[in-house]
Amino acid sequence: LSPDGSKVVYSPLFRDFRTWKRYEGGWAQELYIFDLESHDVERVTDHPRADRDPMWVGERIFFSSDRDGKSNLYAYDPGSRRTEQLTTERTWDVRWPSDDGRGRIVYELNGELQVLDLASGLSLELSIAVPDDGLASRPSRISAANLIEDWELSPKGERALFVARGDVFSAPIEKGPTRNLTRSSGAHDKWAAWSPCGAKIAFISDMSGEEEIYLVDQDGSGEPERLTQGGSAMRYAPDWAPDGKRLAFSDKNGKLWVLDVATRDLLEVADDKTGQLRDYVWSPHGGHLAFSLSDINGFSSIHVWSVEDGETRRITGELFNEFNPAWDPEGNYLYYLSDREYAPQISSAEWNFATDRESGIFALALRKDVAHPFAPESDEVTVGE
Repeated sequence: LSPDGSKVVYSPLFRDFRTWKRYEGGWAQELYIFDLESHDVERVTDHPRADRDPMWVGERIFFSSDRDGKSNLYAYDPGSRRTEQLTTERTWDVRWPSDDGRGRIVYELNGELQVLDLASGLSLELSIAVPDDGLASRPSRISAANLIEDWELSPKGERALFVARGDVFSAPIEKGPTRNLTRSSGAHDKWAAWSPCGAKIAFISDMSGEEEIYLVDQDGSGEPERLTQGGSAMRYAPDWAPDGKRLAFSDKNGKLWVLDVATRDLLEVADDKTGQLRDYVWSPHGGHLAFSLSDINGFSSIHVWSVEDGETRRITGELFNEFNPAWDPEGNYLYYLSDREYAPQISSAEWNFATDRESGIFALALRKDVAHPFAPESDEVTVGE
């Protein structure tokens, strides 16, 4: 309302919780003045971007707008019909401004509160401390049973590895204590993997500030040892080579890495330009790494990287979508999934064509002397004498 209560400034549109920064469409809010006596309407703003949160303080109308790229405070004078910018934030948006009716406006900036004095034009940051008894921050015992995010068995199955609430646990199958191997309440430990020999546990943790690969003794003795440096993206699922010499892992940037555990040398094996690479798997003796990479047509194809020569070879074409490779333990075949069946059905929900059961399991022979897994058979008539 205006100070004399005869007029009201308002916006007919509501989109407070829609994350539309710099939006210029039909839902971009504009402000209007409505005369309660004459019912006349006067448009206050005419910018293509949103103008919102109006406040009538004294002779001027204050509002927020992202017309300069970030949401800032503006003032409109109904007498001169001029608009003035009051704040010039360039990093964070001015959000949820509200006036106190006495020449001050409070607003949120970067998760904190600021108070703007309209007379001086200066903003004061509020420092708010809420006293409490600290009950939630006191040490306490919390069950991790319902918060497990990852698990696997030891190489011989004597113990199980669990990741829960940011720690790595080793639990006995039948007898003995459960061990917390990391005890890092200030970090998120995850993606734990048992070494093939059973002596070490590899895991990912952000205890340094960035996600890195760590090793810890399986019995919980000693401190975790960091193997990588300079991580700049979330890292995923370290996978031990069967000989225990290397770890393969990927990151959020779509890169596939191989880490030499002894020398700590880090090698970039592949880079998926359109997504994340998550289906890498070692061959039975650790000499090759199979994975899928995206093609320009939106499909993915199977590739194999060789430890011996460091080369990556494409082994399937671009005509079909192929993914999730798996090595035959005997080394005869490389299995993978592929979308090759196109049997459209009418969808009962959308009355449109939908595909179903398009994925199949396929096997690729790794040597020329490998027999066909399903050789042709034919039942023939036996002619008696």
